[in-house]
Amino acid sequence: NTYITESSDGVIDFYGDNTFLVSMKQNGTQSEVVVNEGSGDVDFRVESNHEDYAFFVDAEAAGAVAVGGSNITYKFNVHEGDMFVGATSAAGGRGIYFKRTSANNSWSLIQGHNGTHAFELREGNDTRMYWDDGGFVGIGTTSPSTKLHVYNGEATIASSTDGVKLSYSGGNSSGVIDTAFSDNALEFRTNGSSKMFITNAGNVG
Repeated sequence: NTYITESSDGVIDFYGDNTFLVSMKQNGTQSEVVVNEGSGDVDFRVESNHEDYAFFVDAEAAGAVAVGGSNITYKFNVHEGDMFVGATSAAGGRGIYFKRTSANNSWSLIQGHNGTHAFELREGNDTRMYWDDGGFVGIGTTSPSTKLHVYNGEATIASSTDGVKLSYSGGNSSGVIDTAFSDNALEFRTNGSSKMFITNAGNVG
């Protein structure tokens, strides 16, 4: 019931308990190694020095693939590790780097999640940053109305000691320009020249 046979010229087939396991083909029209050629329940597994399931293909799960484990939840699964998709290595390369940083916070990069061409950075089910197909960027919103739209918060442009904050006051229905630190002054310029200066004490010059 377990045997190897040359089924045709340049084609060697492997059977175990009458189950078609592997077909190795090398002839004028074919050059390939096929696992589970008979479409049976035959999984494919590669073992490394420290991982039994370094690479795993589950035959019953419509060909779902796992790296570093055997649990198949999605079409492609990476267990207990990072993943890089791009042209070169993750260090300085062009691509997307996926890294699991916490057992409670799973991050994902998604394109087309809402049926659009938008690109999202999500923590769990919450969208943290959103790029729409017109080039607008939203932080805390999936409907940015300008090139940069910060929703329900403030934006800070600062060093470790000096800076400015842009926000709003819901109680006064007003936009707010503030200093990032209590000892900072606020300066208004046009064409690089100072036109108004407000000290941290409130004096205007």
